[in-house]
Amino acid sequence: MPSMRCKVKLSSLSHAYNNGVSVKFTPVMDGSEENKRFHAATPGGEFTATLSEDAAESLGAFKLGEEYYVDFTPAT
Repeated sequence: MPSMRCKVKLSSLSHAYNNGVSVKFTPVMDGSEENKRFHAATPGGEFTATLSEDAAESLGAFKLGEEYYVDFTPAT
């Protein structure tokens, strides 16, 4: 199955309704050779989500400005 890995930075973090958390991730740009390779493959875009209180707690604390991997795999 084909899959794709993106490397993103948490660029926005705010409280949402019902004690949830809204997050916005954008592609990494620089800071390391790995980031430069990811940026060449994904130079633009964003991923946003509003997480419920339970989901946010189970994932742990996101930190503004930190980098994360996002993996996409087919759901079939």
